[in-house]
Amino acid sequence: MYLPDSPFHTDFEQAIGDADGTFRIYVCIYSMPYAFTLDSAVSAIPYLRFIAINVDNVYTFPSFDCDVSEHNFDTKYVNYMMNLFDLNVTENPPQSGIFPVEHVIIREKTSLVFCPVDAIMSLIKTPDNEENGKFSMNNPNLFPIEDRNPYATMKWSVVDEIVYEKRMLGMPFDSEVTAFFLEHDSLYNISYDEVYIDFPFCVYPVKESDDGTYTNVLRNPVAADAKNEEGALIENGLVQIHNYNENETYGSRYGFTYRPIGDELDLSLHIRYVIYTHRTKYVIGDQQSGGGEEDEEDTEFGKLLIPTIYFRQDINGTPTQMWGIQSLTQCTEL
Repeated sequence: MYLPDSPFHTDFEQAIGDADGTFRIYVCIYSMPYAFTLDSAVSAIPYLRFIAINVDNVYTFPSFDCDVSEHNFDTKYVNYMMNLFDLNVTENPPQSGIFPVEHVIIREKTSLVFCPVDAIMSLIKTPDNEENGKFSMNNPNLFPIEDRNPYATMKWSVVDEIVYEKRMLGMPFDSEVTAFFLEHDSLYNISYDEVYIDFPFCVYPVKESDDGTYTNVLRNPVAADAKNEEGALIENGLVQIHNYNENETYGSRYGFTYRPIGDELDLSLHIRYVIYTHRTKYVIGDQQSGGGEEDEEDTEFGKLLIPTIYFRQDINGTPTQMWGIQSLTQCTEL
């Protein structure tokens, strides 16, 4: 459960108190999927992701303005969420409180309200939820929310992009949203089975050509025909790289760059992954560090079986930071 011991209000009107004037309400629509397995003896662990939208080339959380002195937050909130997810209201007009608010944080003239995406999706009619869903989608192409869907207007963002990089797909992340996280580190310092769970890195998968050059994995651009399903395909699935600098020591790996390769590319075509950098060996030049103790179980056919390595690879004449992982259980696609 996200924020199980939260000190924040759960009711917007109580959180606002006697404040008046217009507030900017950011909606933190979150999910916490269990996506990673780091060791065979460890069960799947979760990570946090949050819905973000692009507004004037800045990624941000969905938001709307609300004059709190009018005490109509719930009406504005419901209407905004219906429009955000492009839901049809003609069949079942939305009722007050239909979209939950789990937590409310106030910061100056802004507010952050939290809503789990599962609660929203449970209201939407889909092939798997036809009987229980209350609202149909005007544009089903908006879903699923993932990078490889060219019609999705929403994307998942992660802590690495919001708090540390402060950028997403080459664009700035809204500093107002980042400020909430920096002021309340409990929003991203989470635990599982009473053990602290580090945040995963957002990275860009690479593929290599026969001549050893590297490019990021992209999806095909959307054709003029909006019904062209090929637009949702990626050029090449996640494949191992073989010709990187440290191959003789660490063997074939799934490779990722920390930032997109090349500034001139359309970043909307990129496919992002998040990876847990488990037991990382840092291999920079002649210096190596980290990775834990090595023993006979760490080798196979002369290759070190360190789960994660961090190294530099020359790409287009530029030394580029890269991660190499052994197992696909360390990563998941956004």
